Amino acid sequence: MRLRAEILSTGDEVLTGAIVDTNAAHLADLLTEAGVEVVRQSTVGDNLAALIDIFREVGDRVDLVLATGGLGPTSDDLTAEAAAGATGNPLVMDSASLERIESYFRQRNIPMKDTNRKQAMFPRGAEPLENPVGTAPGFSMKIGRARFYFMPGVPHEMRRMMTDQVMPRIRKLQGTEAAGNPTRIISTFGLPESDAGQRLSAFNSRFPDLRLGFQVKYPGILLKVYAGTGESGIMAQRIEDAADWVCGQLGEHVVSTTGKSLEEVVGELLKFRGATLAVAE
Repeated sequence: MRLRAEILSTGDEVLTGAIVDTNAAHLADLLTEAGVEVVRQSTVGDNLAALIDIFREVGDRVDLVLATGGLGPTSDDLTAEAAAGATGNPLVMDSASLERIESYFRQRNIPMKDTNRKQAMFPRGAEPLENPVGTAPGFSMKIGRARFYFMPGVPHEMRRMMTDQVMPRIRKLQGTEAAGNPTRIISTFGLPESDAGQRLSAFNSRFPDLRLGFQVKYPGILLKVYAGTGESGIMAQRIEDAADWVCGQLGEHVVSTTGKSLEEVVGELLKFRGATLAVAE
């Protein structure tokens, strides 16, 4: 059985649109490629009661939850406190995490504020997740039936933690099913999204066990063919067949069947032919 996951973004700045949430898209892409079914994305502000409620709610309906934000040293960073409230476990200091935070400041000759000690406090029983590129360690714990992975909201810190700490743990949970989710990304050019949609309108009826995603990425469209249901690792041929059908429907508008951009393809062709390109304003 495939793991089902939700992605949870926290913080008033994300909720109000002051910051564009690029974290959720990155996490969804990684999970999908790993064969984890992403069923929902949610955003909640810096409100303790709201955070406790959504942690409990989400924890009762999926296997995995990836949450970002709220691990900083200020009063509006409430993730650890909310996780403690959702489980009834008190916050306790993790000495190893505190030492890493202190070392982070020492190595940079920056005085550490007392408020940074808060970042080493987790609900009792939580597993700390090391953050080698920032002061905010993450942590993992069960809430309800779900395994939560709490990560920083700073994108480069989240990405490092996701790669080094979280994905290995998810693969371990998947066990023998961690074969990944085969995908094909098809780049197109010169075709409006509405026209592409019309040409591919029969996709769902022809391939009901697969999914087709559209992403407008100037100056073209990216089409992603991937498994919607079923065990990962056995869908490769179905995806290849579906990708071939998509390419047949779009014809000369297909630029690449491996997700390369128009610029990359043109550059490779110029290099292959020993040609150069000159442009002028």
